[in-house]
Amino acid sequence: MRVLSRSLQRRAKTPTVDTRKGDGHSGDVLRTRRHPTSCGGSRYGCRAHGCHWPDQAEHPSANLRGAVLASALGMHKPTFKRLVRQAGIDTPHWTVLRPGDAVDAALASAGLTYPVFVKPASGGAGLASGIARDEQQVRDIPTAAGELPYTEFVIEEYVPGGRDCTVGLVEFDGRFRTLPVLDVTTSREFYENQAKRDASLRTEHCPSVLPKDLTAGMGNWPGTCSG
Repeated sequence: MRVLSRSLQRRAKTPTVDTRKGDGHSGDVLRTRRHPTSCGGSRYGCRAHGCHWPDQAEHPSANLRGAVLASALGMHKPTFKRLVRQAGIDTPHWTVLRPGDAVDAALASAGLTYPVFVKPASGGAGLASGIARDEQQVRDIPTAAGELPYTEFVIEEYVPGGRDCTVGLVEFDGRFRTLPVLDVTTSREFYENQAKRDASLRTEHCPSVLPKDLTAGMGNWPGTCSG
C-alpha cells in the first residue's frame, strides 16, 4: 500500500501491522478487528494488485460493505473515466476494445490516432499494457496477458511525458483531507509492471517535485463524508 489512513489506526481497537516488501514496495498494512462505519464505501480501497485480487476476490467484500460503486470506480477504468468526464474533469479520449472488434474502426469512432495506450479495462500493476504505434501492436499487447482473464481493453489517447501521481485521502471528523502528492519518474518508456516491482527502475518524490500550481490542483478536495 502506498498510503495509510491513520484514522483507521486511531479508530481500531486492536490493530495489527504487516509489512510486505516482496514486490519492490514497502508499507504497513493495517488489519483491524473493528471496521469504522462512517463513510462506508468511501474507505474501500484496493489492498492487492493483479487481475485475481481486484477483479475477483475483493468483489464479494465490496458487496458486503455496500461499496460496489467504489470498487467499480477503482478497478473498472471505463466506468471511472465516464464518471470523471461527467464531472467535468479532463481525461484522455478512449474507447473499449473486445476480442473480434475492428481496431481501426474502434479508434476512428473515438477520434483516436496513433500512438495510443493499451491497457486492460480491469486489473492493475501495469500488466498487459503498452504504447501501440500501429494496429498490429494494438493486437499484440493484449497477448502479453497470457492466461490472465482479460477480455476487455481500454485504448486511449497517448500522453507523452505524462507522470504517475498519487494523492492519498483520509477522513477526519467527517471531512476528507488530502495527503501530499507523490509522483514517480522511471527510466522505462512508461511506469509499467517491471518498474513497479523493481525499485531501481523508478524514483519516487513525496512531496512531489512538480510545479506547485499543478500539485495544488490535485489536492483540491472540498468534499465532506457522510453515511
